[in-house]
Amino acid sequence: YGEDLALMMIRDISGQKQAEERLKASRERYRTIFEESQDPIFITTPEGRFMEMNEAGLVFFGAEKLSQLKSIAVDEVYADKAERAKLLTDLRENKCVRNRHLTLKQLNGSKREAMISVRLLRTNIGPGEILVGTLHDVTELVALQEQLLQSQKMESIGRLAGGVAHDFNNILSGVLGYASLM
Repeated sequence: YGEDLALMMIRDISGQKQAEERLKASRERYRTIFEESQDPIFITTPEGRFMEMNEAGLVFFGAEKLSQLKSIAVDEVYADKAERAKLLTDLRENKCVRNRHLTLKQLNGSKREAMISVRLLRTNIGPGEILVGTLHDVTELVALQEQLLQSQKMESIGRLAGGVAHDFNNILSGVLGYASLM
């Protein structure tokens, strides 16, 4: 046997490499969707800690960095903390809440109106459960609805005043008619 013997093993990992590339592309797509969404997208713990928030969410809450939101409890951004308790109760029962109107607060205390859609998810990473959801800012829409309601109230008052004036005018016409006869 005077010859050197070489043993070589070759394993085809092209399938694994393709799967890794697809996973990387998928993560990039979802990261892009998360970051570029015009609506706030968030991840919180059920106990009330912010974990993730996209740029639209930072703007919505008036925060410059995610760390500002991570330093406060989630219920501090609710105008009425009972709304969060009700939301959590409904999530425990249904695992999902869609298009619920909430009044939230920015970090400076200004109120914002939003529609929230959120799902309670079980996860293997980090905490056992997380809340994943979106907010849709309806502050301007609510203000417009209030203006419309106020306008409708004023129109109703105008009609009522016009009707009263017309009835009063009818009464005065009768009085003036009898006064002229006398």
